[in-house]
Amino acid sequence: MSPYTSSPNAAMLREVRDAIVSHHGSREATPDPTALDDPRLLALLLYLYAPAAIDSETGFPLIPATTLALIEGKERQQRSKNYVARDFLVEYQERVDPSFRWRQHDLGARRPRSVREFQADPILLRLARQPVPSAGDLVCTMGGALRESRAIHLQALRDRVPAEHVVDRSVGRLLEYLNGLPSNRFTRAVGEHHEEATRLAASMLAAGDLEPAEFVAAAATMNAMVAQPVPVYAPSRRARTSRIFPRNPGLPTLRGEIAEVYRQGWGTYDLVSAQTAINAVDWGASVAIDFLERHVGEDGALWTAFYESIGFDHRNADEGERKRVKKQLKRATYSLQYGKAANTVRRELNGGLGFVGERRGNAFMANPLVADLIAARDRHAERVQADGGVVGGFGEWIPLEPGRRVASVMSERSQGVELSLLTPALELAIDADDRWQIVLWQHDGFDVAFRDRTRARGLDAAIRGAVNRECERQGYPTVLTSDLKAIPRERARRRAADRPMAASPHTTTRR
Repeated sequence: MSPYTSSPNAAMLREVRDAIVSHHGSREATPDPTALDDPRLLALLLYLYAPAAIDSETGFPLIPATTLALIEGKERQQRSKNYVARDFLVEYQERVDPSFRWRQHDLGARRPRSVREFQADPILLRLARQPVPSAGDLVCTMGGALRESRAIHLQALRDRVPAEHVVDRSVGRLLEYLNGLPSNRFTRAVGEHHEEATRLAASMLAAGDLEPAEFVAAAATMNAMVAQPVPVYAPSRRARTSRIFPRNPGLPTLRGEIAEVYRQGWGTYDLVSAQTAINAVDWGASVAIDFLERHVGEDGALWTAFYESIGFDHRNADEGERKRVKKQLKRATYSLQYGKAANTVRRELNGGLGFVGERRGNAFMANPLVADLIAARDRHAERVQADGGVVGGFGEWIPLEPGRRVASVMSERSQGVELSLLTPALELAIDADDRWQIVLWQHDGFDVAFRDRTRARGLDAAIRGAVNRECERQGYPTVLTSDLKAIPRERARRRAADRPMAASPHTTTRR
């Protein structure tokens, strides 16, 4: 979960909210009958019933400090590291629920704080964790009436985006653009498609495509979208990446199949195998570069090659199995690129689920493309270590500071390049008025809403053309594709032997 995906606001049926308050406000249920008069304690109680995020292993709510600080209205203290979440949790335990227990966060495992035990009425809990209807007598868990709470909550989220962590002007412009979008497109998407998305989530649960904990997480996100449909983005808190992250649960954090229901009518854009293409060129991985150049514009070519290397018949496999295998291979590919030891990845694949777990990790690691990436990664890491840093995606110097891993510096570089390749689309969107808007940002792609769908083809060509010219200019074998049109192979391919590997803009030498 992104550290900024912390908004505790969600929609709830008024009668469910009132029943929860009535149940826990009695003298028998609560040590302090006046506790729920405190809006902080009431908001935490409602959050536990309808959390923004849950632990996928235990099904219990996640309670990171960012969420607790939002509930208490102490975000400023939390950002300045003067907030003590434990004090609030102990107060809740003493005044509302003596059975309340939690598991502390684990920075090493990147595991946020989560609830271990809390008192809840099972019927009310089940009702609170179902997707709410898009119409009906709904209230927000952090406020009252839906419409008024939406506007107040949206403004509060946007006001709290910490501008001091923006690493580059392009990141600032992206945040300013996305966080300034009008709410009407998102409100309409939720209003028109929420019931359909609810039915899909229920059918996926019944079919076994969603685990119960995953269904609860999806329902919590969908209910948060009813309360606040507009996504708000924020920069990395440590300013160590050009990537931006959703601050509240919503479309960017919702499971893909369900999110697609809300995104009907929008154009989806994707920078094909962006991180692999960037890293292959930056690191001088000639086998990978040659493959990507021969298949530039072929969305899925990389995964097809990986399927074939492990003997997986993806064309005849059912969709569920294909998704499971791709998920494991994708995790392995990006883990390798971001510094995980090759033997560790091999063991993880060999011990994986289903087809991949049948000792396929050895075959994957023996793929010449994968072996080439690993060798190039290690050579490049040695150069970064020797140089004391690397040039970032926007020409800035990224120093290898004491205690920082080389892989972290390398990933900051590649993520900056990724945004620089997509920046021409942002510049077009800023100048487009309301003819079209980028409405969803996904790191290596985005969604576009067109005011006039009859003109979408021409605008689509302009958007892809601007980004693809930038990819060509910087020398990365990737293109921007869209689901509006089959994408031709737009550029002449250059073989790796013709590419000057040490030349700008891919040098790691300080400027």
